[in-house]
Amino acid sequence: MTTHVHDVIIAGGGPGGSTLAALLRRNTTLDVALVEAERFPREHIGESFTQRVTAVLAESGGLEKILASDCWVKKFGGYYAWGEGDPSLSLFEHKEWEKDGILRWSFHADRPQMDAILLEHARSCGATVFEGVAIKHVDLGKSEHTVHLEDGRVLHCRMFVDATGRVTDLASRQRKQYLSKYRNVAVWTHVTGARTAQEAPGDWNLFGKLGVSCIGSYAFEDGWFWYIPVPKRINGKRVVTHSLGVVTDPRVLKLPGKDYTNLETLMQTARRVPVLKDLVANARPVFDKTNTATNYSMIADRFASYDERWVSIGDAAYFVDPLFSSGVAFSVNHAASAALLIELAFSETVSEADKRDLFRDYDEGWRGMACSFAVILDQWYHAIARTHSNSIYWETRTSESLVDVRLSTFNDLVDTAVSPDLLMVITKGEGKLSELTDGPLVEALRLAGKEPRDDQRVALKNDVVVRPSVSLAVGLSKINLAMMREGGIDRLRAYWADPVNNRQDIPRLYDKAIQQHRFERDRNGVGFLDQRDGGFTVAERLKTPTRYGDVRPSLSPAQRLLVRKLHGANMIDVDDEASAAE
Repeated sequence: MTTHVHDVIIAGGGPGGSTLAALLRRNTTLDVALVEAERFPREHIGESFTQRVTAVLAESGGLEKILASDCWVKKFGGYYAWGEGDPSLSLFEHKEWEKDGILRWSFHADRPQMDAILLEHARSCGATVFEGVAIKHVDLGKSEHTVHLEDGRVLHCRMFVDATGRVTDLASRQRKQYLSKYRNVAVWTHVTGARTAQEAPGDWNLFGKLGVSCIGSYAFEDGWFWYIPVPKRINGKRVVTHSLGVVTDPRVLKLPGKDYTNLETLMQTARRVPVLKDLVANARPVFDKTNTATNYSMIADRFASYDERWVSIGDAAYFVDPLFSSGVAFSVNHAASAALLIELAFSETVSEADKRDLFRDYDEGWRGMACSFAVILDQWYHAIARTHSNSIYWETRTSESLVDVRLSTFNDLVDTAVSPDLLMVITKGEGKLSELTDGPLVEALRLAGKEPRDDQRVALKNDVVVRPSVSLAVGLSKINLAMMREGGIDRLRAYWADPVNNRQDIPRLYDKAIQQHRFERDRNGVGFLDQRDGGFTVAERLKTPTRYGDVRPSLSPAQRLLVRKLHGANMIDVDDEASAAE
């Protein structure tokens, strides 16, 4: 009897795993199987998303089915009552909205039903789905992997994908490292009879003026509350509830009167928090108990291996705090990136060298994204400490980060992890990182983003090489005017009016490998597109020791950024002129 070998087995049927399965089946002829330990629908937290999920789910075909259900509410952005003064807020792609008046949107959703829709969509696309059975262990082979299920069945595949979430690490079998010194716990319930976040009083509330839905986040001395409209089924009827949760340090729960796992304590505290108290004054819990989950920000040592033929996506690769509703956005964008990576790994027209570069780019690019985002989140807890000097965050405050901020990818921070929307909120509407005076993000930028001084002599290290390479252009998808130049503003407006039926207006988010070049040293690489970054000019200018002040005026902003990346990646020798003279 011939053993059937799947091309790809995906472990985990959440949004990341299901989206990856659907994309692979829609864009390739690969044989894909998906193994999910639980029976859907099942309860899950993470009910609010950014606009960056919209394009990915539209491409996968899953968005149409979600929108046809009754499990979602449109979302246009969020606000943060974080410290003194009016809350900070941002519509999605706020600066673009100010120019063109187009409201970008995402949604809040009942995760049990949404996840069930996406899993069933993967099945309808042709993925073989094993539901309600866990994977016991995976034996990685040279050309074929053996996947042992808890019920005794054995599956085989050529490529294995771990999308099982934070708890397991089926592929790399490595211990995950902490991304943040803040190791929080989330406690939540659902309530009815509450007012929406956009009904919060105050002239600052743009969402109320526009009459559009948003998420609210509210800091207090022990952490922060989230507040999300979620349609849930209660006694057989669909009811719009509010997910009300607190994120805090676990040590707080042991203090007198601070056990937020007690439903009464949770509700009483919410009714004292500024802004939130006006919304939940008449709120009634739907259930008679709370739910809890740890929120430890953690990261795996590796996200993929070409030689071992495995890939991790979503929380299986890294998890960050839920503050900015980033979890599902990261997971499905991760899936879109992995779909192209896997497609090219099976391609007979892509060289082995390029395949290795692509796996390396996937690993380094997404690790840089995770590390950058972790530092940003630490900056917010630093802000709680400054505002509430009696909080546990004040006791543990520091400007240091667990992240290696010298990663070259960190220099892309403003363009990737810190979107303009997030930057607006962090800086209370100013939109400039220079507005921040202290904290982990400020310290990280000081270390990772520094440029050589004009009086220093600089040169590429002798063992740095420049060679042709390829890239996945790792990052979070953004639908913006740059992608709509052919059709202009009308095309963009039509897309956001109906992303499902105007999906053809958007190119596939990850449709091909990008030809680029790479500075490389000791397997550490900094990629560049010469027409954008001017990398060959930088290489020529830094070929021999040169006073940076003589070079800098002739460099473009993109070239100076490339110099900072190379500096952060330890590819440039930098000496003071006095030292060089000696």
